[in-house]
Amino acid sequence: MPETAAQATDSRTRLLDAALKVIRAKGYSATRVEDICGAAAGTRTSAA
Repeated sequence: MPETAAQATDSRTRLLDAALKVIRAKGYSATRVEDICGAAAGTRTSAA
């Protein structure tokens, strides 16, 4: 089912917030997509 604009915005915000948190904790070069998705309570495939 396609996302609504509000759902897409929420997903994007959740991923960006998680990315910032993980990158601050681990550093940019040590951060993996899986780390960010895990922090955002998602899966790698849902971020693709």
